[in-house]
Amino acid sequence: MGNVTSTSIASALNLKHYGDKLTICGVCSLGYIQPGGMYFAEHFHEETVERINNFENSVAIVSQEYSGKIKTTHTVSQNPRYAFAKMFSVFFPPTDTQAVIGDGSVVEKGAVIKNAVIGRNCIIKANAVIGSKGFSFAKDDHGRPFAMPHKGRVIIGDNCEIGACTTIVRGVIEDTVLGDYVKLDDHVHVAHNCRIGDNTLITACAEISGSVLIGRDVWIAPNVSVSGHIVIDDEAYICIGTAVGKDIEKGQRVIGKTCRIIK
Repeated sequence: MGNVTSTSIASALNLKHYGDKLTICGVCSLGYIQPGGMYFAEHFHEETVERINNFENSVAIVSQEYSGKIKTTHTVSQNPRYAFAKMFSVFFPPTDTQAVIGDGSVVEKGAVIKNAVIGRNCIIKANAVIGSKGFSFAKDDHGRPFAMPHKGRVIIGDNCEIGACTTIVRGVIEDTVLGDYVKLDDHVHVAHNCRIGDNTLITACAEISGSVLIGRDVWIAPNVSVSGHIVIDDEAYICIGTAVGKDIEKGQRVIGKTCRIIK
């Protein structure tokens, strides 16, 4: 739809608007606030107040808890995540882009690739899906799920291998990124906004939830499940069937539902 004013968005979504009328050119995230961007802050933190107040040329959709604490232009909603998703969908709907595939890369039959940049000398095995929309929803005021749009890409480095029937989801706003020499086995799922460091190996049927950060030289065994927003540091070793629900430090070896550290 192009540029639109913050007051127009607030009026369309029936939100209270505070501060100057600003021109909004797109969406951004709280972690990467951009001039002319609109983003949301759902849960109250004093650090978030300070961060929002440092950006005068962008607009936050915030919860009632922030009322009176934000000095910059903002809107208030009882459901900031849903208001953001609705605004994103109506005013800045994403479109698909054609994949860019580097020299020497091989794409096997049945693979679907869009919204992605693939590096050199990669192997994309049969029926892999790269760059599709992820599983992210906001609940409306009646508790019904509303799909969160995705506009990010998938960026894959050089010399990577993506297994058969593996899925790598495009980012909601920022990109999903795999470094060089990352190897994913068959039936692996990598959700939106994940970042995976160089030389990391992820084996069959592992599931990596949204916004997980995985370092370099990490080993993730079969049937591992990683909760969203977890950080797995360099050289960690995640044993078979582990449910990772807490951050893993550099070089740690963990196993089981409680991520028990082993030697």
